[in-house]
Amino acid sequence: NKKAMAERYARDEAPLVIHPAEASIHEHFDNIIYRVNQRREEVIAEFRERMEERREAVTTRLNTIQQLIDSKADLRGRMKENILHSMRENMLEDIDTKLTQLQVA
Repeated sequence: NKKAMAERYARDEAPLVIHPAEASIHEHFDNIIYRVNQRREEVIAEFRERMEERREAVTTRLNTIQQLIDSKADLRGRMKENILHSMRENMLEDIDTKLTQLQVA
């Protein structure tokens, strides 16, 4: 058992010898890994760009919605003022009419 462990340890510590055919395979896999990593970086950059464009589009939409809300509130305020003004005018006309009727009577 100790002898087998010593042999395994000696194998693990031995310098790695790569056969020339294996070296080309290693280079091939290194190239594949490099290309995969390059493509990964490209995809991430494209994704970030698309997300930024979407964020800008959503921000534009939200700003438009906020402007509509603000203009609706402004319109509602103006309508309220107009209604109050009309009511006041109608009340004044009613008072004038009643005063005229009383003076006639």
